[in-house]
Amino acid sequence: MTTNHVIRLVTTPALVFILISAAFAGGWAIVTLDDFAPGAPAPAPFAPPTRGLRLFRSKGCIGCHRHIEVNPERVTDAKLDLTGKRFPQDYLKRFLADPSSKPAEMPNLELKNDEVEALAAFVNKLASKTREEVQR
Repeated sequence: MTTNHVIRLVTTPALVFILISAAFAGGWAIVTLDDFAPGAPAPAPFAPPTRGLRLFRSKGCIGCHRHIEVNPERVTDAKLDLTGKRFPQDYLKRFLADPSSKPAEMPNLELKNDEVEALAAFVNKLASKTREEVQR
């Protein structure tokens, strides 16, 4: 009888798990880095703009909005193109947390505070550059 072992790497911002499936065990075992390298530091979490970029995709913002770092090929109304735009940070955070605070057709995504922070950091990230500099 042969034994099949499957190893899959799954990464998260805070931890790396190694999932090991062993046919003879009939299930999964979760092993952390400490099991292989005791005292090794956990990977650093993503910076807020990087998390925001990922959230921009995963929360569906790309369905309506354009941002040159995510979907440069998208053609949209200029008001929905976020490339290089700058919003006051407090305003943007309030709006992302509750879009109904302003007449808009944006759905409430039920964002957590850290998600609001990350998306706001991403949206305002390129604001110091002109649209021409961003598109180069």
